[in-house]
Amino acid sequence: MANGYDRASVAEIAQAVGVVEGTIYTYFGTKRALLHRVLSDFYEPLIADVERSIPAIAGARNRIRFIIWRQLRAFVEEPELCYLVIRELQPTADSYDAVVVGLARRYTAIAVRVVEDGIASGELRPEISPLLIRAMIYGSVENVAWRFLYRRKPIDIEQIADSLTDTICVGIARQPAREDASDAVGKLERLVGEFRDLVGQAGRQIRTSNMNRKPGG
Repeated sequence: MANGYDRASVAEIAQAVGVVEGTIYTYFGTKRALLHRVLSDFYEPLIADVERSIPAIAGARNRIRFIIWRQLRAFVEEPELCYLVIRELQPTADSYDAVVVGLARRYTAIAVRVVEDGIASGELRPEISPLLIRAMIYGSVENVAWRFLYRRKPIDIEQIADSLTDTICVGIARQPAREDASDAVGKLERLVGEFRDLVGQAGRQIRTSNMNRKPGG
């Protein structure tokens, strides 16, 4: 609606979809109930798709990329719903909607579990906050989607998904421990010593073999 959800009347909504106002009230008692149905129709398939896909994806980084990519695709495919979710339904102190927030929490909880699993597997740093990473993921996606809505220009979902994934994962991926210089020197000395022992052992075996060989044999 041109005036936004809050300012649109049920009569305007009915006119926009080509039905009489009473038809809407036959199925939905309030405008808010209609909104809940629209958002459920958006979120439920999305939640089901992501939950079904994640187990088949190996690695925390790949799973995070899929979550970013899938959300970008959903917003690009449904720009009007994207606008509704981002612009009209941000929870504030005076506009808390348990149904809407519940849908969003169920959906974003998938990202939290992915991060927690990545920490448990040792792929991600143990000190990071899964809730903070969740905010980074969806906040970044919403920022990109918001610019897409206003500019009305196509976006490269693959490129953006790669870029956001790299940006997020560089900071949270667990880095291999750097070997201390003294440890490296000690390791090298041990290797040299082992090699020296092997050479000495081979030399002794050759000398013993020559001593045991019969003259003229």
